[in-house]
Amino acid sequence: MPASCNPTSAANRAVALLLCALLAFACVPAAPGAAQAADMDASERFAAPSEASTPVGESLHNSEAASTESNASNAGDQNTATSDGETNGAQTVRVGWLLNNQDFQSGMPGEYQSGWGYEYLQTLSYYAPAWNYEYVPGTFTELMDKLEAGEIDLMPNISYTPERAEKLLYSTNAQGTEHYYIYAKPSNDALTQGDPAALNGMTIGCNSGVMQTEAGMQWLSDEGVTCNYKFYSTGNELFDALSNDEVDAIIMNDTMSSEDAQPVFSVGESNYFLVTPKSRPDLMSQINAAMTSISAANPRYNDEVRTRYSVGNGGASALTNAEHS
Repeated sequence: MPASCNPTSAANRAVALLLCALLAFACVPAAPGAAQAADMDASERFAAPSEASTPVGESLHNSEAASTESNASNAGDQNTATSDGETNGAQTVRVGWLLNNQDFQSGMPGEYQSGWGYEYLQTLSYYAPAWNYEYVPGTFTELMDKLEAGEIDLMPNISYTPERAEKLLYSTNAQGTEHYYIYAKPSNDALTQGDPAALNGMTIGCNSGVMQTEAGMQWLSDEGVTCNYKFYSTGNELFDALSNDEVDAIIMNDTMSSEDAQPVFSVGESNYFLVTPKSRPDLMSQINAAMTSISAANPRYNDEVRTRYSVGNGGASALTNAEHS
């Protein structure tokens, strides 16, 4: 059979021609316009945002900005003080700040403040319904006068007397218990022997108009001691007078301490409370609730805070001259 008539050879040539035709078609270049249209189509679908759209980041930023502006506007509305003394939705509470009472209320309003009395007030405000404190500095006598006149709203650490109860509201529960002592220098061996008669003829410093002075004077009278009294305005002044040998001893409670002062005679004690003017039963209700919450969380909270500010923990002030040597 001639080769041209071979059916196998004819089939192979047909397949080869078909393959050549397919390859020729694939190699024909696409029209430039079509290629650009295809590229733009892909770009529009996957890359380029339209002019009217907003990127996701800007959208979130704009949303947050609008929210912030709205909040600022609302805050501005709330910043307007009301006749009830409320600002920013919070109640302003004017608190007496005792001058020169280291450990209890240290520092000055507007500056760095500390002390166990300060810490207790901060904790109280945590449990109270939105309080803002405004601290009003003054001596004890000045602040008690302001409290009775309604010029301040709150005083901490106030002992109970029937006379005060006629003009002030006391918290239902005591804030704590304070002890009254006669303090002397640890180097004063005459007073560290425990004999009250050694106080005869000595000069004793004290504050006027406070419970510890009344208790101390009564104790000295009961012990038959005759002495001279020198009065000072603040607790710090008392301890400074003892350190500088202006007095031989001082009468003071245990809300403050000093490395130069050692308690030598216990002359009394009393519970102390938070107090408000008679015109603020609403505030006292909030105080009672907050104090109850503090006690429920930690019944010993007040004592623990006081201990952190006591310099007596080191024990140095309890040593006599003989013990030092």
